[in-house]
Amino acid sequence: ACCVYGLTFTSHFYGAKRSVGYVPFNSESLVTGKLFEDIREAVHKEADPAKYDAIVIINLCVPTASGVPLQILPKDINGVRIIGIDVPGFGVPTHAEAKDVLAGAMLKYARSEVLAGPVQAPRGYDKAGHSHKPTIALLGEVFPADPVIIGMMLEPMGLAAGPVVPTREWRELYAALDCTAVAAIHPFYTASIREFEAAGRPIVGSAPVGYDGTEAWLQAIGQVTNTPQEQIDAAKNRFLPAI
Repeated sequence: ACCVYGLTFTSHFYGAKRSVGYVPFNSESLVTGKLFEDIREAVHKEADPAKYDAIVIINLCVPTASGVPLQILPKDINGVRIIGIDVPGFGVPTHAEAKDVLAGAMLKYARSEVLAGPVQAPRGYDKAGHSHKPTIALLGEVFPADPVIIGMMLEPMGLAAGPVVPTREWRELYAALDCTAVAAIHPFYTASIREFEAAGRPIVGSAPVGYDGTEAWLQAIGQVTNTPQEQIDAAKNRFLPAI
């Protein structure tokens, strides 16, 4: 019950508004393999494309230790993506790291879809599937106003803030992967970084915090995106006035 409460909390953190279901189990269902059958039945029951883009099945401590084989679930049911991951508390100590496991698995699935052919254009893209400005994907937990402020910093450099990963919509994963660079503004998101690196996207660490930190961050963004120095200075002078 504690784990289910934790999942429910993080699923709603910062307004994510994701539903959480729970498949009950006991020692008998673990030993006989009935738990996996119950999971498979529940997934087929919930896989309604009118309601969901994806269903993520999460093995916590006991099912993971018992070897419940989520990897043999179908990858797609009725057009709903099925993603199975293990997030055991004894191996994933913080909720940020748990979100990284989740975001990394979703990015990996979305990247495989992009490699397989055309995908649904994210919101804000034109009919040809292009964003209006090069974007910087934001990796990690942020408050709702943060992307707006970061976007204002990037605007003088000819850049825009991209989606925040973990995303709220599935198609935002495509937009995140389509970024010019990734701003890893929160620690622990190593699995997600691996997926972005596999997609050939450069990573900028740290975050625009404090005078020196913000200046260094803007310089790093400019370097990986080849933004001219005068545009970097314009952004810096706009948000870091001399004291």
